Amino acid sequence: MKKRAFVVLITCLICLALAGGIAYASFSLGIYSNFAELSENETENVDYRITNMERNSDTTIFSIHGGGISGGTSDLATALADRGEFNLYLFEGIKPTDNLNLHITSTQFDEPTALNRIRNSKFTVSFIGTRDENSLITYIGGQNKLLSRLIKLHLQAAGFNVQDSPYIPENIAGILSSNIVNQNKLLFDSYKIGGVQIAVTRGMRSALLEDEAYLQSYISNIDKAISSSWPLVLNLLEPQSEASDSSSMTIQSFFKTLFNQSNATDIDQIIKEVSRYDFDSPEELLEKLKESTDK
Repeated sequence: MKKRAFVVLITCLICLALAGGIAYASFSLGIYSNFAELSENETENVDYRITNMERNSDTTIFSIHGGGISGGTSDLATALADRGEFNLYLFEGIKPTDNLNLHITSTQFDEPTALNRIRNSKFTVSFIGTRDENSLITYIGGQNKLLSRLIKLHLQAAGFNVQDSPYIPENIAGILSSNIVNQNKLLFDSYKIGGVQIAVTRGMRSALLEDEAYLQSYISNIDKAISSSWPLVLNLLEPQSEASDSSSMTIQSFFKTLFNQSNATDIDQIIKEVSRYDFDSPEELLEKLKESTDK
């Protein structure tokens, strides 16, 4: 009787995991907990490939589950990076079979080249995959609430089905600070802005890669959010600098620290305020942000 109960319990747990674990990034499908373990057992350019492209951009687009790990994610990252001339990082499985063995979760992925790239980038956008074959949905998460919302609005304006917080499943929300997408530089040297995680269903990835016009519309609208709307947000959020005539570096450093702390608090309050509202267009969001910053 106890054995039967144990089997039932395990079965229920597996079902719950499969029901909730729709994303490749949310829990590990692989056999390695970090890159050190993976590199000890797999061979670069035989089992996996790393692409690290510097374009002198403040923004890095990346996929850590590319190639055969989560098909299409590296294609989407490459297309966006090429269009916007952003930096690009890819970790791709290139094994003949069993590429899922190379899967490391977004919160545990610590390949040194990737960490260096992300930590030296002001803004970051990652592509991951979900296993849903029957829906054409893009889930947009990450800590950067304003950029994620702008991407959503631009995609929706073009007719794409997009969901974000609070309607995005928790396991692909991408809001943990341990997620590699959120390990980018501080905004204005003071505020932890984080990055954007774009989770694309398998059905959507297939549809995009099978239709070039559909793909270009998708990529161009994400690029509009990053290249056109996001700089306007930054102009509104950027604090007014306070000049100091003091010759003392200690005093200057002290006031800079106070200023940065105050600035971070102000930005956080503004973002929380703007995030409370639903918008029908990027223009509406920008108008609300302008109102909130009194600029």
